Amino acid sequence: MSSDNTSNTSEVRSTRPITGQRRTHTKSSNGCSQCKARRVKCDEIHPICSRCSRRSAQCSFQSQGSGHTPSNSPLGSSAQTSPISPGFNIESTRSIELKLIHQYSTSTSIIIAQNSTDIVFHNHVAMNLAFSNPFLLDAIMATAAIHLSTVETEKSRFWIHTALQYHNRAIAGLNDALQNSASSNSDALSLCSMSMVINSLSLLGERSSGEVADAVAELVRIRKLLQGVILCLNQTIEVGLWNGGFEIWRDQQIAKSLKTNDPLFTTLVRHFDSMNSIPGHWGVFIGKFSNFEEYQTKNNEFYHTTLRRTKEMTDHIKSIESEHKDDYLNACTLLLEAMECFPWHRAGVMAWPLQIRESMVSLLEAHDEIASLIFIHYGVGLYLSTMHCFSKGAGRNLVETLSMSLEKKRPEWIEVLHWARASVLRDILIQKFKY
Repeated sequence: MSSDNTSNTSEVRSTRPITGQRRTHTKSSNGCSQCKARRVKCDEIHPICSRCSRRSAQCSFQSQGSGHTPSNSPLGSSAQTSPISPGFNIESTRSIELKLIHQYSTSTSIIIAQNSTDIVFHNHVAMNLAFSNPFLLDAIMATAAIHLSTVETEKSRFWIHTALQYHNRAIAGLNDALQNSASSNSDALSLCSMSMVINSLSLLGERSSGEVADAVAELVRIRKLLQGVILCLNQTIEVGLWNGGFEIWRDQQIAKSLKTNDPLFTTLVRHFDSMNSIPGHWGVFIGKFSNFEEYQTKNNEFYHTTLRRTKEMTDHIKSIESEHKDDYLNACTLLLEAMECFPWHRAGVMAWPLQIRESMVSLLEAHDEIASLIFIHYGVGLYLSTMHCFSKGAGRNLVETLSMSLEKKRPEWIEVLHWARASVLRDILIQKFKY
């Protein structure tokens, strides 16, 4: 990771040599035990180095910082140390965490909300639960750091690295809490689980060290993680997270901590509603831009084009003969259903990998061409569903990886592959709207 070295952040000093000077070589013996055993360079980032984080492996730095033996749970380790690199004091850590909480409360919570009630929920219920449940606070700060990576673009790599560190801590803390769960923290467990869905997809393919990730392998790995997360959620949200259960559960949580007849609640909702003349959970925030109508028009065109392309792909698959045809069409049907609900309900596209059959994932891992084409359309949909926000990298990485591998194999698909790649390179449009 490289980024600007400022007084109030823990960014790593640049390793770029000064022009005209010879770059000196230094060899450190302070790397973690795992990197030493594998004879690879360790970046010495605490509480878990980038290489161990990428491999989901235990890191000796964790036991050094946490003072206890790491857990063997598949969800991750139980590191509870600061994500800030050695050599920086607590004031630096505190200023970063204060900035992350401020970012979440004033901006990120509005971006991820579906409506005004959601905004009140994230700012009141979620934050109060987070202050008494560190694993949820870590998840929230990871979300805010991901968002900041798209706002402060000159520090993008620093904020991605920060997000990865808090994300790893949230996984470890969530695992510990699940192993010792009590009814008193079930609400925090559910909220943290939902944050893990957003954060995992947002960080798909991201690396602290700048290495290129395998987008397909990452998607498969995260899908397995999210399957466990959703199982946890469904035990609390009985109707089901993706079937309206969240809204019911959310309203119950608001009623617990802030009675809906309380003047504060009605005042807050009325305030946000007065701002929200534009439909959609992001209209509250982005509506202040004078060129929003242009943005909305282009976004609607993008949505309708993506939906049309997905329908055309489905029609094409209906006309072919294949032993996997039923799996293909099942995946296409679920993707179309998610996309058709997109203007009002964006979570369906994000949940699609959890709804498809296991056989489709196996086909993708086996480099099946039709399965790859379907996942390319999903990648565009994922980018579209989060392009106003901060998860768009996940869709981009997947589309670029799969489309490049198909170009030589299926030249007759070249036009749709070029469309998909062009669709996930819309950063110029996005950068007009800084949050």
